[in-house]
Amino acid sequence: VRNKNRLSKDLSDDCEIIEGDALNFIDIKNAVKGKDIVYINLDGDLETMTNNIVLAMQEEKVKRIIGISSIGIYNVPLRPVLVPYRKLADIIE
Repeated sequence: VRNKNRLSKDLSDDCEIIEGDALNFIDIKNAVKGKDIVYINLDGDLETMTNNIVLAMQEEKVKRIIGISSIGIYNVPLRPVLVPYRKLADIIE
């Protein structure tokens, strides 16, 4: 998360919370280090963030990922609003 203080205590009690910015490669690399799986559910500059995540995962030898995208990203023609979500999926693939 970008700001762990925004999470309620009952949501964060049973998990490790890592604070960082998905646009910052070093933050992402530190977050994925030693993990078995990465879960991403992002908004914003999806292409940059996803590239950071995938590169960090490759460097840290993390092989499993769950990425939340959007329904309709494989439709042709692709609606313009879905382009960033399709790029997210393409980068992960």
